[in-house]
Amino acid sequence: MASTSATPSRNEITVVLGHAEHDEPHAMGTALESLARKYRVSMNELVSSMIKDTNGSTILHVAAMNGSIVGHHNEDAMGLASFIDKKDMNGNTAAHMAVAAGQLVAAHHLRTHGASLNAKNNKGWSLLQAAVKNEHLAMTWLLVRGANISATTIQGNTCLHLAAKSDWYMGSKLLLEKGVDYTVRNKHGLQASEVADINCSEAFTGLLMEMENFQPSANATDYDWDAIKDEIDGYFE
Repeated sequence: MASTSATPSRNEITVVLGHAEHDEPHAMGTALESLARKYRVSMNELVSSMIKDTNGSTILHVAAMNGSIVGHHNEDAMGLASFIDKKDMNGNTAAHMAVAAGQLVAAHHLRTHGASLNAKNNKGWSLLQAAVKNEHLAMTWLLVRGANISATTIQGNTCLHLAAKSDWYMGSKLLLEKGVDYTVRNKHGLQASEVADINCSEAFTGLLMEMENFQPSANATDYDWDAIKDEIDGYFE
């Protein structure tokens, strides 16, 4: 006999996904399919019922932040294509939430399912800029392949400006190797090197001195990325 409710409540969905998060790899997709059968609705109808709460977040935002997005045998089983880039009231997509929370696997799955790598929130922050701000090297590596490395925030800062401010040596080196333009000036007229000077970012300044004759197309050979790659087995293949 069909349930008296047309669709499950958002709370019920959240509880189910919370339990599924700690189960086998395909648990979340399976849990949602079970709910769809219980309420006799399609997966797309179920997904539609998840949008949106008072903050404009979808259940995918919550799942991304908690790292409970998993692979599934049917890539569109959750109807991801229809709302994967939906934004909350702050302009954040689910991928923004995954990046901000350092949920590398969730970010990878969203990227694989077609999430925009260049989506910006209300402050003009892209996913790559958020990864750099949080100094998450593996996340930066994941996003730098395909994202607009030259994107700027509302204040005109590139991801290199952000790395320079925090004196993040490894992230800065990766960005330079990928060809970021270090001559770009933000809305205050500052290049990344000048941001580094203001913030006494000695490691960044030293990096630029090391790379005085640096060619962006050159391959890194003087440090080991294996530990980073191992963090998300095979995702960089």
